[in-house]
Amino acid sequence: MSQHTPSSFAVAAIQMVSSADLMDNLQQAHYWIKQTVQAGAKIVALPEYFCFLGLCDQDKNAYAEDFFKFFKEILVSVRQLEEKFEEWEKEIFEKWPANDFLE
Repeated sequence: MSQHTPSSFAVAAIQMVSSADLMDNLQQAHYWIKQTVQAGAKIVALPEYFCFLGLCDQDKNAYAEDFFKFFKEILVSVRQLEEKFEEWEKEIFEKWPANDFLE
């Protein structure tokens, strides 16, 4: 085992106050995920239903009736986050001391 193997890593638990505005919730999640990753977190946990918490059951039903639009919005946001994570992962990997052994 390499002496460069980390023995610990940072985990972040994000607490949010979600609303009935899906895009606002996703933007908040994106902001906090970015902050925690930049602070060194390797694992980030979000609350259940972080992306949407309606004011009443009818709010949730409205999204259920238009599920594909809702799902597409989530996929677009996840893809944007994935692209950012790929950038961060590349930066982290380039700085990782074990890369000396891979050359």
